[in-house]
Amino acid sequence: MRDGDEATGDSTSAQIPAFIPWELLVDGEPTPIEYHWDGWVALATVAVLAGAGDSLKSWLCLYLAVMTAAERAPFAEPGVDAPPLRSGPVIYITAENGLQEERRRCRLLQAGLGLPDQLPLYLVPAESLSLGQDADYRGIQALVAKIRPVAIFVDSAIALSGIDRENDNVAVRTFMKTRILPLAREHGVTVYLVQHSPVDISNPAIRGQAKPGHRASAQVR
Repeated sequence: MRDGDEATGDSTSAQIPAFIPWELLVDGEPTPIEYHWDGWVALATVAVLAGAGDSLKSWLCLYLAVMTAAERAPFAEPGVDAPPLRSGPVIYITAENGLQEERRRCRLLQAGLGLPDQLPLYLVPAESLSLGQDADYRGIQALVAKIRPVAIFVDSAIALSGIDRENDNVAVRTFMKTRILPLAREHGVTVYLVQHSPVDISNPAIRGQAKPGHRASAQVR
């Protein structure tokens, strides 16, 4: 990497940012990507499961969490030797469904997939949990240090963020940088984050389809 050089003009000066030339970009062999979900989600990254309301995001999130804990391949066809998800303990944080509904879904998945009674999956009911609060976030960090999960599933981003306005992009970016990304970068955990797709309330057709009380989600860029 080359250090920037100072460029001086008649009345102003600018610091040229550090840059990497092409010959260094293509030099050597690239580091192989390690995956949590082969070909889809890399280890120690953040994957956003985004979609409209009632599009089964929570079901998909729970299914992937269970398959991770069970060391199975998701959506594998019978007779096909598909690689399983990187297995290990899983933390599943949910503020979208009540505990009874989560228990019902777990029982359905257990029956349908032939799962054992013991799996390293730990559900955190989070009706009153806010990752935006320092004390609550420190509690999650302590749980991560204790369990050492391979993956954390957060359902959903807005419900657990403590952000008052979902369309506040600055607040959402701050939440992602200070609360979600450190779980991946500092703890080496793959984070699956459920996010509601934004609703364009200026579109009369979409506005008419929106549920009462539905709020537009912020776009994270």
